[in-house]
Amino acid sequence: MSLLLVHGVGGRPHSWQRVLERLDPALRRNALTADVRPKPGQALNEIARHLLDRYPGSHVIVGHSLGGMLALEAALIDRSRVLGLVLVSAIPGATPGVAAHNEALAADIEVRGIRIVADEFAERLFAPSRPLRSPDLKTDFVDTMVECGAPAVCAALRAIARWDASERLTVLTCPTEVITGDTEPDVDRQRKLATLLRAPFGLLDETGHLAPLEAPDGVARAIERVVSRIGEET
Repeated sequence: MSLLLVHGVGGRPHSWQRVLERLDPALRRNALTADVRPKPGQALNEIARHLLDRYPGSHVIVGHSLGGMLALEAALIDRSRVLGLVLVSAIPGATPGVAAHNEALAADIEVRGIRIVADEFAERLFAPSRPLRSPDLKTDFVDTMVECGAPAVCAALRAIARWDASERLTVLTCPTEVITGDTEPDVDRQRKLATLLRAPFGLLDETGHLAPLEAPDGVARAIERVVSRIGEET
């Protein structure tokens, strides 16, 4: 069994570095950080199937935002290989509002460029005081999103806009935890996700949408709790 960490929109494998540094060393040794580069027109279930193909074996999948949605799709594709889920700032499906926002954001990137939009986007994703207290985190987020590239970011945003797994999730029974920041704007949808999965739900203090950057200790502890539950149930 390994940990498979899947980043969010505009992320890269190194987006998990702060979490990995805080994990139990035994878990860190068995951690894999996926690099997700969606292509235009790809659906989330197609991207999730590619993830399972690329990383054989069984996993606890830790997914942030887009990565959490891919984790859910992977579990729906092959429940025998997904032993646990840690879902960070993930939703069960795009509402009309989320879909419209993502489509507009992708179009804005294509018109004005990814660095300009990423800089503005970061202000909404971090907890309100975070960019002032930790300006390096905002710089890291923006630089990583630019590195990921506009085509992959836009493809990811549009894939989320077309995705809804709400009515399929009740079949999932593996140990799961849903966590998010206390200033996350879509916290109600994330609470609904926990309800659908019958999973514990936790809020991270003074944290927005980017918990792997803002609250890596909280994410690491959630991973350890889920792995511990797997050990108790086997």
